Amino acid sequence: DGLNILGTYAFAECELLTSISIPASVTYIRNDVFRGTRLTSIDLSHTQITVVPSYAFPNNKKLTSVLLPPTITTIQNYAFHDCNELEIINLDSLLNLQAIGEYTFCNTNIKAADLSRSQLTSIPRYAFDMCRQLESIKLPNTVSSIGENAFEYTSLTSLELPTSLLSIGRYAFNGAPIHGRLTLPASLQSIGESAFSS
Repeated sequence: DGLNILGTYAFAECELLTSISIPASVTYIRNDVFRGTRLTSIDLSHTQITVVPSYAFPNNKKLTSVLLPPTITTIQNYAFHDCNELEIINLDSLLNLQAIGEYTFCNTNIKAADLSRSQLTSIPRYAFDMCRQLESIKLPNTVSSIGENAFEYTSLTSLELPTSLLSIGRYAFNGAPIHGRLTLPASLQSIGESAFSS
């Protein structure tokens, strides 16, 4: 049957670990499993995991690329927090993705995030905060809320808001250089303070 579970802190703070091959038999990884390693990339696309747990990869300062399997439904809080070299993650192929957590991609180097084919209903607070290279975001028409500081200090210059959107939290797009035309959907009920301030 092979290896099924990677336990909590299994490879945490392995500062000399630069690459790893994960067998397809893995179905579950636990919190903090790869915290603070020197991994440059990781391919989980052949596994059957459904959840990227909280603090799975924080502070991986050399991590540039992540491939996740299409079985993913949830990416939890702080999963990739402070992976400040992370540029590539295959969000566009995660059709079963239903939830991402707070601070999930905060302070990463992601340039584009296509979530348009996901099943997300909300973008939580600080999800993409401090992603200073983020120039493009595509959201599905299932998202009803964008949390506070969700896209603060990104490089977004244009934005298409989902037609399902009900609320935008305070400072959600603070510091993002959005310009040109912005269409507010008819569904929108509230916009928080300084949501789009520069």
